Amino acid sequence: KSCGGQGFLRASGIADLSTNYVGSVTAEGEAVILALQTARYIIKSVAANRKGERVAGSVSYLTMKPLQHMNLSSYLGNQEVLLQLFAQRARQASEDLESDFQYSLNNGRTFEEALNDVAVAAWHVCECHCHFNMAKNAFEAVPKSITDSKAQTAVNRVIQLFLLQTIAENGSDYLGILTHQQMRVIKKDIIMLLDQVRPDAVALTDAFGFSDHKLSSTIGRYDGNVYEAIYAEAKKSPLNTADKMIGWEKLKPMLDMQFIIEGKKQQRQGKNLSTANL
Repeated sequence: KSCGGQGFLRASGIADLSTNYVGSVTAEGEAVILALQTARYIIKSVAANRKGERVAGSVSYLTMKPLQHMNLSSYLGNQEVLLQLFAQRARQASEDLESDFQYSLNNGRTFEEALNDVAVAAWHVCECHCHFNMAKNAFEAVPKSITDSKAQTAVNRVIQLFLLQTIAENGSDYLGILTHQQMRVIKKDIIMLLDQVRPDAVALTDAFGFSDHKLSSTIGRYDGNVYEAIYAEAKKSPLNTADKMIGWEKLKPMLDMQFIIEGKKQQRQGKNLSTANL
């Protein structure tokens, strides 16, 4: 969508990404099934935590204290608060899921039937669980993996942008913690981060180190000559091998040819195009 019509062309390299990677993910385990399996583990972890048993680090949010009303002028740079918000979201959703699951069991449903009753909520809980661990692991990994202070700042901005946008899109998960005014603060922080991330966007993308050969993309070229590459690919089409398009004789009388000729002079490729046969 961000690339416009060019993104739909196979020459963009985007179309092949889907065929190359989506199948692999599905073959390793369909997302819904994996989410429900994760939810089963979370339900058991909530019950274990209630009994005072030790739980794994991936569900450490279950042991954290509930948050109170937030009242900050900005959330930028406050990694601890952001992580607490995601922990609160995951903890509350997990406890609600386990409570609903137990309600179904207490009403005579089998384990599998009860799990099916809460399947929709289970998917959401798995998402909350993954978001918390993504945030936790990202904040821990950046200082360990990136030594340059400016690079750390650039990457942390992207992480914060993702986290704040996730909060903004899931406001109902933070009822009682984030007021309408606090959500407005978060949205203003997002706008500020977009301005800060934009100058680094190309460099952050290039940092992945994908070569032009690997990307095989007209719109992802390192040299930035996007339209020249698109034009070169278009010329390879059988429909574009002749100097004139099919049906040109019928189309020409309906066009302002002088306008087209003058327009060519203002295009970067105009000097390379002949108007003799127009």
